[in-house]
Amino acid sequence: MFLSNVLHDFLADVLPWIIAIIDILGVLVIVIGLGYAVYCLFNHKNENIALGKTVCLGLDVVLCGEILRTIIVENISELKFVALLVLVRTTMAVVARWKLKVEVDEEREGVAIADSLKKRTRKNKLDENK
Repeated sequence: MFLSNVLHDFLADVLPWIIAIIDILGVLVIVIGLGYAVYCLFNHKNENIALGKTVCLGLDVVLCGEILRTIIVENISELKFVALLVLVRTTMAVVARWKLKVEVDEEREGVAIADSLKKRTRKNKLDENK
């Protein structure tokens, strides 16, 4: 029983700091990803995919903090609130990943169509030259 109380007290003191660091890291990932997406926008790269990847990663990091927060809840109402946050953030992460997959698939499809058109144009030019 004594060890359990010591462990609980230790976690109650240390985990809030760890959770705060994880939350800050999640926000930093999202902000840096936003900066990278703006960079991609000005360099004519697909900024949607760049932003989507970093938002997914940032949400995953923040979700880790929420899961750790469940360890130190003190009553059932806090647990319900944290569980609701985990559910909402998990849903957001799933939707973001789905949207990212759609964007990547559309990008690949567009590249495949462009490559096909280039080959066709090259073939037509070669046929005209003969």
